[in-house]
Amino acid sequence: MSASPGQVLTQLRRPRWIALTVFLVLLIVAFSLLSRWQFQRATLQMQAAEAGLAQPQPVESLVPTSPPLPDSSLGRLVILDGEYVKHTWVSGRSAPDGSAGRWLVSALDDGSGAVTAVVRGWMPDDSIVPPSGLVRVTGRVHADEHFYSGLTASGADEVATITSPGLQEQWGTPTRPGYVVLTEQVPALTAADPVPVPPVFGAATSVAFPWQNVAYALQWLLFLGFAGFFYWRWFRDDLHETADQAHEQPTPVRAG
Repeated sequence: MSASPGQVLTQLRRPRWIALTVFLVLLIVAFSLLSRWQFQRATLQMQAAEAGLAQPQPVESLVPTSPPLPDSSLGRLVILDGEYVKHTWVSGRSAPDGSAGRWLVSALDDGSGAVTAVVRGWMPDDSIVPPSGLVRVTGRVHADEHFYSGLTASGADEVATITSPGLQEQWGTPTRPGYVVLTEQVPALTAADPVPVPPVFGAATSVAFPWQNVAYALQWLLFLGFAGFFYWRWFRDDLHETADQAHEQPTPVRAG
């Protein structure tokens, strides 16, 4: 039989149910705060990871001295300190404004035993390699250009595609896999330097989703649901039992 509102209030006023209700409220507060804390941790972890991707890292931490190039390194910003020691032109490449010319790719020696191919930028076809001393280069990591494999270079000092095996063969020195497209340089670029070209890859923003923290947050909400369900079931059964007992008690008969 269904209980009346008065019976429900009477049941809730009993010491045992007052204590259990207070305990349930404390569980609701605790589980809600724990769930919120885990969601906040997940958010902060993603923000920290994305901020880390935006910060330049030493090239050796992202690009090994020998193949393969990790996919996770593509589009990442790296810093290189060293000196340009060898140079190659990439034929048939245009400037950012569409002007015909070629790209200058230089081997930057950072003392690690393997040079890094750096796309320094665009120059007209008849340009010469500008002089350079020690530099600090910031740029984005790119994979070898295997999709241009059918092209051929027009000159002995040129290549048609930027690949570490091809550059290594031309330069005669171990070369890191992939290449770096220059975005900044110290000392600053001058009018004599190549015109920087935009990287093919944009900023790397793919970070691992913090599934573990989200699962913990949902777990606390699940615990909260279980606590509320068992409280409701226990209260309902106790209320029905009390109502049944009151209904079964014989009504006293007045003496006539």
